[in-house]
Amino acid sequence: MNRLLAGNLSRLRKNILFWLALVCAMVNPIYVVINNWYYKGLWDLPLYAEGPFFSIGTDYFFIIALAVVISLFIGTEYGYHTIRNKLISGYSRLSVYLANLTVSIIIAVAMYLTGTISACIGIPLLDGFVLPFGKRMIQMCVAVISISVMATIICTISIIIGNRVIGVIVSLLTAIGLQYLPFALWSDIQFLTDMGRLDSFRARLDLLLYDLLPTGQLYQLTGSLENIPKNIYLFPVYSLLFMALLGTIGVICFRKKNLK
Repeated sequence: MNRLLAGNLSRLRKNILFWLALVCAMVNPIYVVINNWYYKGLWDLPLYAEGPFFSIGTDYFFIIALAVVISLFIGTEYGYHTIRNKLISGYSRLSVYLANLTVSIIIAVAMYLTGTISACIGIPLLDGFVLPFGKRMIQMCVAVISISVMATIICTISIIIGNRVIGVIVSLLTAIGLQYLPFALWSDIQFLTDMGRLDSFRARLDLLLYDLLPTGQLYQLTGSLENIPKNIYLFPVYSLLFMALLGTIGVICFRKKNLK
């Protein structure tokens, strides 16, 4: 396992696409900060630093870049028969899967932290933070776990498909779906609220899915500038259970997969 992980990390360090993704993750929050700073002066309204910090994980380019980097990284291992050679060398399928999953999470967290560091320029330019630093750190830790779930989803899809081109396409479609599904859920929740049916099974299911989805969690963190979500402490529990379920599915499917 350690040798597999070391080999994957060595490949990752030489992966130009990964470094380009880090650059994109760094540049976009700077653009958001400068844009907010411009409108802050134009409208003479308070704009806080939380926006650039917690909108990173829900950014369209971030999600697309994450899906492309992870799916191509794993798809390349299939394309060059690297995974098959690892299995021939005596490594178990569980070890191969876990090594790829670990690297996928590292990619996601590295991109998120890179964006977070670059968003720090918003602290002096904007109006600081609304909530105390400690509560913001709690939100950031929860966001990192949610980002890890997204990486697990893309990794599992890529491992199961095993084809570089198809894996990228399906991962992109899944990433886009994950980005827009919370909007649909929240719209339905608002509709049911207006109809006075918030206690219905449909509304409860919408709320549960909104809390379960990693992008749903990230949207709630992004929109909570004055208060942290009331159920924020359940987010890591949901995320870890989701990761365990995805990991189990990924391992079972990978064990049954016929590698030609």
